[in-house]
Amino acid sequence: KTNLPEGQYNVYVSFVIDLKGHITDIKTKGNDYEPFVTEATRLIRAIPKYSAPGIQRGKQVKVRFTLPIGFIVETEKN
Repeated sequence: KTNLPEGQYNVYVSFVIDLKGHITDIKTKGNDYEPFVTEATRLIRAIPKYSAPGIQRGKQVKVRFTLPIGFIVETEKN
């Protein structure tokens, strides 16, 4: 339940996959409604460890990703 009007709200989550496959440096943009930011961050933290890092020109590198996570707010129907 929120006090927000109906619609879709997006939180853009940026994070880095490090050389060991761990998710680090999580940042959010877009909607600043705290429950949405908290849930989007929780979802990213729940991603399992990657088995391999990114590779560029034959070398292992850190990779930054940005994902949009959408939340749909609907009015409660009685």
